[in-house]
Parts: sequence; C-alpha cells; structure tokens
Amino acid sequence: MQDTYRGFVRSNTPRFARLFAHALEAHDAPIVFHCTAGKDRTGFAAALLLRALGVPQDVVMHDYLLTNERLRGQARLQWVPPQVAFVLQQVQADFLHAALDAVDEDYGDLEAYFRDGLGLGPAERAELAARYLAAE
Repeated sequence: MQDTYRGFVRSNTPRFARLFAHALEAHDAPIVFHCTAGKDRTGFAAALLLRALGVPQDVVMHDYLLTNERLRGQARLQWVPPQVAFVLQQVQADFLHAALDAVDEDYGDLEAYFRDGLGLGPAERAELAARYLAAE
C-alpha cells in the first residue's frame, strides 16, 4: 500500500492536477470526488486539498484516519486472506506518509509539489480558499 501511495505522486500527479483544475473551473461549489473504495486515491486527494487550503498536517492526518471509523463494520473481503483484507479495508498513517515522503523526495517539499506538480500557484490557492473555505 505504501508503494501504491508513492505511485499517486510518481505516476498519477497529472490526474490529481486535473482534479484541482476541475475544482478551480467548477462554477458552483461543492465538488464531489471519489475512487473505487473511497479511501486511498480519495484520501490522498482530500489530504492535498486540505493542505492546499492551509489545514495543518496533524488535522489532515486525523481526518484521513477517520476513514477507518467510517469503514468499520463493512463486509470483509472474502476473496483474499484475512491479513490482506485487513490492510485493504483500512487506511494507515504510514500510507499517507509514504505519499508525502515521495512528494519531498521528488519535488523537495509540498509547496513545490503544489506549484510544479499540480499547477497551484498563489493565485490558484487563493481561488480555492475563496471557493471552499467558509468565512468565520
């Protein structure tokens, strides 16, 4: 799973860039995004979106790990060994950390990934904030 998450950065950055482009093109928020299981690509995308909006990493990680509470009680995958099903049906902090480590290794830091990988400069991030953050 850690390799899968590294692959989000190393092989799928253009897809995540399209998600952000769509979020910036959408004329009426909110947006909905999902993947097959709704936890891995979706979890990484949500983490990126929250970080792009300025949410602290510890809050993002807490939000990501809430996925496990939402998945609790789902039917176990019968076609794989129990130890494999256990990994496939949850998220772990190490998974998200693997993606973020790949960001650091390949881009230097998250800010460079936003800019160079996802095409999010200051203007785009300000527009995201205007669209997706509520005023207090």
